Amino acid sequence: MHPIVIVGSGLAGYTLLKELRKRDTETPVTLVTADDGAFYSKPNLSNALATGRTAAALASASAEKMAADLNATVLTHTRVTAIDTQGQRIRTEPASLSTASWCSRSARPVSAWPRRQRRDRCAGVNDLTDYVAFRNAIDGKKRITVLAAA
Repeated sequence: MHPIVIVGSGLAGYTLLKELRKRDTETPVTLVTADDGAFYSKPNLSNALATGRTAAALASASAEKMAADLNATVLTHTRVTAIDTQGQRIRTEPASLSTASWCSRSARPVSAWPRRQRRDRCAGVNDLTDYVAFRNAIDGKKRITVLAAA
């Protein structure tokens, strides 16, 4: 029995792990994630601010609980940098503990401010870590603008 590695702790990654465990409870499985590995519904990020929900309230289970419940190893804050299919190996490196990348994602948020001001005035929210950074950045602000793609 060969060990299995799943990259990503989103809904697809955890669903795959759950389905594997329905069929096989013994094969070693490692799930690698760049974030904290909490289990949550990503669509809920879109209305979390409006409903006043914190990142902790969005998460229904921690990485530790998911690992215990699913008999797996969950490597958090670990980024996969290469996959060697021939050698059946992956290369990893520690992910930044603060993965919020202010206007530096490949799909950049649209900014209403001049280009020179974007870095400190524009945030992309793609996971719970980004959401925490966003909430911290807007704390105490009287006005913010939220733009989203449809």
